Amino acid sequence: MRTSRLVTATLAGSIGLAAAASIATIAHAGGGAWAAAEHATLGPPLVCVEVEIGDAKSLPWGKGAFAGAGKSANPQRIAEQTLELLAATDSTLVRMETLRRATVYTHRDEAACGGLLARLAWIALDREADPGASAADRARAWFDAGYFAACLWHMNVSPHKARPGFAADVQGYAWLVRAIELSGGDPAMEFAAANAAHPGVRKSQRDLYEAHMSRAIRGAGEGTPLLRENIDAHLAHWNESAAAILRTADSR
Repeated sequence: MRTSRLVTATLAGSIGLAAAASIATIAHAGGGAWAAAEHATLGPPLVCVEVEIGDAKSLPWGKGAFAGAGKSANPQRIAEQTLELLAATDSTLVRMETLRRATVYTHRDEAACGGLLARLAWIALDREADPGASAADRARAWFDAGYFAACLWHMNVSPHKARPGFAADVQGYAWLVRAIELSGGDPAMEFAAANAAHPGVRKSQRDLYEAHMSRAIRGAGEGTPLLRENIDAHLAHWNESAAAILRTADSR
């Protein structure tokens, strides 16, 4: 089974060593995103740990034909590609990895990341107002907006000084909770929310992280091997155990 990989090495080939190092060690001194000293060298989980998606299509990344894409990619074009890719998949894991990559590509360009976030939120509002939209469609739309907002928060980015979907000390968290409600408790969305509410973001508070992660663990059955692989990789990366998280969650 694949173990979790810090994205530093991958980023080094696509955006340069200096940028990769700064992302992997990012810390927010003002009480916002990545602040917990005990986790600082591992980097924020929504950005610095890849989501395994198998052969599914996402934004260009890694070695081969797209090596160095991060240096030359047009952030505005990345935003357009992100929307196209999200429209073409129902997979929560693919959405997570695509939005993670979009964050890395666009976070330094406020117009690009802010514009993408605005469009994702607009789509979510349209889905919510559409009486013909299914609960699943509305869930995916809120998830996209919430997850991208949370990814930017982990990078200490709040476009235009706004904090969209802010709740429980996490930008985007309220929208992720709405997505989970609409999805009927999708375990992959629970996994995403756990990462968004990681203790490194919430001043070492573990309550939300453990609540979401415990539901993700319980929901990742035999029919979702890729989700189970990602959960196991995450737990190994952060030196956590499923048994310990379940025990703590059950005792709350």
